Amino acid sequence: MSTYKNHYGIIEHMHFKHIMNPKAFKLPSEMENIPNNVWLILMGLSLYTLSWGFANPILPIYFKQIVNDYSGVGILYSLMYVGGIFLSIPMGNLLDRVKKLKILSYGLFTYSFIGIGYILSSFLGPVLLIITRLTHSVTVLSIWLPAQSEIKETCPKNQASNIFAINNLMITCSILIGTIILALFIYLRIINESNLYLTFILLIPIPIFLGTWFMKQANRSTRQCECISQGINNVIYKDKLIMKEVHDVKQYGKTFYIILSLYFILNFASAIVLVFTPLLGIEFGMDLLGVVLLYLVIKIPAMFSFFTHKINKVFGEVNTVYGLMMILSFLFIIVNFIEYNNLLLLFTILFFISICEAIAKPIMNGIITELTPKNKMGEMTGIESSVAKTAFFLGPIIAGVVADAYNLHVLFGIMGVIFIIIIGLLLIKRKELISMVQEYSIDVEPNTNS
Repeated sequence: MSTYKNHYGIIEHMHFKHIMNPKAFKLPSEMENIPNNVWLILMGLSLYTLSWGFANPILPIYFKQIVNDYSGVGILYSLMYVGGIFLSIPMGNLLDRVKKLKILSYGLFTYSFIGIGYILSSFLGPVLLIITRLTHSVTVLSIWLPAQSEIKETCPKNQASNIFAINNLMITCSILIGTIILALFIYLRIINESNLYLTFILLIPIPIFLGTWFMKQANRSTRQCECISQGINNVIYKDKLIMKEVHDVKQYGKTFYIILSLYFILNFASAIVLVFTPLLGIEFGMDLLGVVLLYLVIKIPAMFSFFTHKINKVFGEVNTVYGLMMILSFLFIIVNFIEYNNLLLLFTILFFISICEAIAKPIMNGIITELTPKNKMGEMTGIESSVAKTAFFLGPIIAGVVADAYNLHVLFGIMGVIFIIIIGLLLIKRKELISMVQEYSIDVEPNTNS
């Protein structure tokens, strides 16, 4: 435990320090070599996402109460990713210059006001909801980007996929706990369709606690960094916002765009599943509790991301990604043919779609990390985030328009066909991508200077 205590010098003051210290347990071999400061980030993100599990299952239904069509729901959902599209790359540049945990702390403190905005929107109308979603888009960026960048910078390159798989597993467990609590509240009739705003209550206290925690760690860090104001100034005038990233990505060659394209498609599919699965449940005649249970079904498979390391050993990272993306596309098409009275098949297909997402996403995170120099982690995290946020912005809007024109069944079918065509075209560069990953996948000692 002494090595853990010496890293940030704060965990010894916490009542649950044995939970936060993985060395206190007998862990699988894949988890033993994870740096302790990475564990701190993973635990913090897990606690933060507890509130997601409590709010996300009914968020599309909450939006549907305010707007009456699927395209309106898609637009409201997409607003949260506007900030990510335009600010991810400059934020990534900033993170290479300043203390990442300090930015993370400020983001968490601000996030508590987001919960208040969602609650008041139920009484004050859609204008406040739009403002809250746009503010949310900036705030969530200042939480996830610093956390992901810190993990990437610190972890060994050949452990990246494994660490992101563990990250997904821990976050999923936290979301599942939040969703189970929500299901209990609905079952006890504490929450119903007339007071859905209560599901946002956990967005207030948890971020305040975590913001205080990470701020203490940031203040004790010995890393020499620019102050935030100086960092912002340099991002604007030296890096010229996104021009530096455009130049750097070009240096990786056209093959690097392939993995970013696959990452875009995966996040596009994830957005459709996340937003329209609860509404699909309503279309199938489920009540509020049934929709929450359906949400549990699409979140449980994320626990399979822990097997990413073993799958990679058998098939290789690139082959696994291509295979999972094709399977996911075919499963989307099958949704189009499910009868309304066949709930078991609906649950089963959505379950396997989520398994494909759960395994593919950490592998892609790992590939991008392996291809990125350590001193460019903040920058590349910004680029990666911008790609994901663009997918989550466009996905619900396009899907909402298609669903209004046809129905949710046809939506999944059309998207599945489009995915197959695009992935088929990207298969042309599969061998080049494999060679590139093999070239850059070298074992680099983690940087623990935080």
